[in-house]
Amino acid sequence: MGAVEKVELVRVAHVARAALKSASGDVQRATSLMARRVRGDMSLYRELMDELVESACYASIRDEVRDVRRNVWMAPNYDAGGNGERVKSLAAGNALMFFPLPNGKLLAHATRVEVEEAASFYAKQSENMGTKARWLALVAKRIEGNKTVGKCLTETQLRTLQEKANG
Repeated sequence: MGAVEKVELVRVAHVARAALKSASGDVQRATSLMARRVRGDMSLYRELMDELVESACYASIRDEVRDVRRNVWMAPNYDAGGNGERVKSLAAGNALMFFPLPNGKLLAHATRVEVEEAASFYAKQSENMGTKARWLALVAKRIEGNKTVGKCLTETQLRTLQEKANG
């Protein structure tokens, strides 16, 4: 990240903090205040829009890759029969070769190192998600009836449960 990008992020964060302070911590009011400020300052507007466009593009591409992975991973189960079903069945038989790795390469074209890197990527994600799942399950067990987490647990208790979930 270049010096200009860092300054822009600091500036956006500064404006957000100022709006939150002006709104006495009220997130909805602070959002309105910041939006008004951003609409009146085109350079700030462009900084935020550039980041939003980048995030939106990333999300769209991520969704497309996720759909491709899902389709490859869960290949259709074609019944044997006429009307091109044999061709579809043969194509489905090779579908896993088209599994896209996080680096964008298809599994069929990946080296051992690239496959190991992909496995490590997924392992880290699964560990993180598994820890969060264990933690939330521990939290849920301590909620009484229809009460909220804030009524049943303290921050210290949540941290203790987090440590327990980390194992």
